[in-house]
Amino acid sequence: VLVPVSGGGMLAGVATAIKSCKPNIKIIGVSMENGASMYNSIKMGKPVNVPEEETIADALGGNIGLENKWTFPIVKKLVDRIITVSEESIELAIKLIFDTEGYEVEGAGAVGIAAIMSKKVPTTGNIVCILSGKNISKEIHKKIIRQVRK
Repeated sequence: VLVPVSGGGMLAGVATAIKSCKPNIKIIGVSMENGASMYNSIKMGKPVNVPEEETIADALGGNIGLENKWTFPIVKKLVDRIITVSEESIELAIKLIFDTEGYEVEGAGAVGIAAIMSKKVPTTGNIVCILSGKNISKEIHKKIIRQVRK
């Protein structure tokens, strides 16, 4: 199951629900490369602050808080892996989702598809990818759809 991750609330909730029923299912958090707070915190073994950077997945920006008592420990315990994806791959995913399904998904919601397209996760077996959010301006969405190469 591929879940977008920022502060970890949705990821912790999804992981808790799924692992309580089916502990063998792999849960993978996906964030953008630019300013991925939970990714860097898990990597360091404790909550850390990272500089916020501009990204098409802007809903995933922001820090998890140095005193994080809830999402960090749950993510650390239950999530199998957190990965990051590039800005280009996120834009390609936005375009693919629109071209194939007709959905206007924001950058944060497209990171799971970007991970698949970038071959950052195995593509065998069943894959569930959470597409969250439509908070993308029409202008930016149209620009991505027109400019991104197939």
